This record gives sequence, structure tokens and C-alpha cells, in this order.
Amino acid sequence: MAAQAWRGLAACPAPAAQLADPQVLPELPAWIMDADGQYVWLHNMGEVTRARMSYDGKHMWMCKGNVPEGQAKMIRVAMDGSDEQDLSSEFAGLHHDFTVLPDESIVFIAYSYGCDDVKLRSPDGQVSTIFNLGTVGSGDRTGNSIHYFEGDDSIIVSDWDQHHYVKLNRNGQVQWVLGGITANSFSGSGASRAGDQHGHHILAADQLVIFNNGSEGVNATVFEVTLDTGSMTGSTPAATAANSWVTCSDSETETR
Repeated sequence: MAAQAWRGLAACPAPAAQLADPQVLPELPAWIMDADGQYVWLHNMGEVTRARMSYDGKHMWMCKGNVPEGQAKMIRVAMDGSDEQDLSSEFAGLHHDFTVLPDESIVFIAYSYGCDDVKLRSPDGQVSTIFNLGTVGSGDRTGNSIHYFEGDDSIIVSDWDQHHYVKLNRNGQVQWVLGGITANSFSGSGASRAGDQHGHHILAADQLVIFNNGSEGVNATVFEVTLDTGSMTGSTPAATAANSWVTCSDSETETR
């Protein structure tokens, strides 16, 4: 299959092995895979570190990592492949990750002189800063993953330098801090598992899956962390966290 057949969108499925072949597709795209392991949708914009569909299912948003800091890139394309829009100028400083809200506002991580911002881009294109990672902890702050949770209209953002996650309401007010050096809201076995994180997923208001990519010579790990927030009052560190995890190395996966 010629590479040009996979430029833009594909309406027909393709086996994973074909798309892993650099002769078929030199730059890996954003993609959707069905339950049978077939790629049923893809769009190639070059480097992609995050792709998220709008809540109404009509558009896909995609960004590049932009590391080290250079030119941010954000693309919005209709799911039928039409109406591709380059909206990069509205996402200055964007790097690593963003999340889509139900009204198609976008919350994203942006460079800001060593202490990253969390910014909100409204559907009309207006951009505002709702939080600066320097609010919590000390020293450099680098965000690398961010998610929105519709259940309580909240945002959780990671800070790699501070080894913690911060939960915010939509207005940018801190709800809690998980892990970290100076501001941990939690105790318990899962409270110190956020170091070196490079990704998370919100399963429920009190349940996260965290990816910790470790450091050189140390295996990467994936944790499922359950938070007990029932006894929290303000910033009182009264909650607990428990975890289960998987350790991943180059040669094996070990479940503990």
C-alpha cells in the first residue's frame, strides 16, 4: 500500500503492521483503532503527542509536543476529513498536552518562564490563564499531562518537577495535591507514587491511573491510585491513598 494512500484520513481499516512500516507511513498519525485491532481512522500532521475528540464527536483536536520550546502546533479537523484548521496562533506556548471540555473549550499546558501555565481557550478563540503551576511548591514547575473530568467539572494537571498532581476546579482553584515535595494533601501507600510521571487517566473522581516513566536504568511503572477524600477539609492532609501497579521493562511486564 502506497504511503500517499494514508495521507489525511482513512475510511477503511488497516493492520497495525502496515502502519508501523516507515515505508508505508513515515510519520505516525493520530488514529482510532477498533476492538479487532484495526485502524479505522487516522490523520497525519507530523508529530502528535495528544489527540482528543470533541464531546459531540464531530471534530478531532491534535497537538505536537513542542519540546524543547519552539513553535506550538494545534490542528482541528472534522471527523469526515474536511475543514482542517490550523489554530496554532491561539495556543502560544502549548506543549505536551491539552484536554477538551464539553463546550469545546480547550485547557492546555503552556510555557511560562520555568513555571508553566494552565490556560483556557474558549470556543470564540479568547485565551486566559486560569492557573500557574508555581502556585504550589517551589523551584521549576513543568506540566506534562492534563485531563478534564466531567463528573465534577474538574481538571487534574501533573507537574514533573514537583512530582505531583494538582486538582483544580474550572476556575483554577486548587482542590488537592497528590504526591510531591512540599504540598501533599494525602497520606498512605499511594500518596508518594506520582514522581517522574508522564501521563494519567481519570477513572472516577477518586480513582486515577498514573504512568511513571522512571529515570535512566529504572523501570517504568503504571499505578492505579484510589483516593479517600471523604475526610478532607480545606487543605487538611487527612485523606489516604492506596495503589496497585504494573512494572514495565524492555523485556517483560511484571504484575505486583
